[in-house]
Amino acid sequence: MRPPEVLAPAGDEACLRAAIGAGADAVYFGLSGMNARARATNFTDDALEGVMRLLHRHGVKGYVTLNTLAFDDELPAVDERIRRCAGAGVDAVIVQDLAVARRLTALAPALPLHASTQMTCTDTASVRLAASLGARRVVLARELSLPEIVTIRRELDAAGESIELEVFVHGALCVAYSGQCLTSEALGGRSAPLASSSSCPASPNSAQMRPPKGGSEGGRSATRPWPRRTGPLNSTARSARPRSCRTRSTRPTSRPR
Repeated sequence: MRPPEVLAPAGDEACLRAAIGAGADAVYFGLSGMNARARATNFTDDALEGVMRLLHRHGVKGYVTLNTLAFDDELPAVDERIRRCAGAGVDAVIVQDLAVARRLTALAPALPLHASTQMTCTDTASVRLAASLGARRVVLARELSLPEIVTIRRELDAAGESIELEVFVHGALCVAYSGQCLTSEALGGRSAPLASSSSCPASPNSAQMRPPKGGSEGGRSATRPWPRRTGPLNSTARSARPRSCRTRSTRPTSRPR
């Protein structure tokens, strides 16, 4: 079994150097605009080549996040950024938008594509779909449990498919849904796919669940009180993956024997 790759985020140069010093195998970071970390300092296009030289000098890989949704009038800028990444020696580009994935494989077929967690791949079929778009690695949805991840890995291995799987292992959790921040969009008009999430699921919340009148739901009687869950919504047991991760890990392409 080869060890998993430890991948850390870098919102600015200080974070980049800290990740290198801490022993990260790879770092993911965004360039100004077109990435879901809009509130980070990020890096400029002109700094990209220097960043990649620094990472490679220390034996660390660099992945660029191009993981927001793109509108038609933004596609020329997307194409230019893809070309810059290919020219700078970027090790992979993390993508959410299906059209961006298509354009990346057409413009820079040698540049590895990683399917973002925001693609919400929750099963083997969705992983295969991402692979059909050119993804060499799929960052699985954060809601998956460990047994569900193992099932996907085993099904891929059984079919002889060497698609890499990546999972978030540390950081703030998001339940709405796999980093897409639908709660943030609904409550504050700030959308992660458009790079402006306000991390609503990390704020204090409470939820009250009741069955429909005159009936039952989920095996509970309508006459029995439903439990009231207090505290952050992201404390639910199904919220198994973080949103703004501090460390990520990729599972090996061949599962442990």
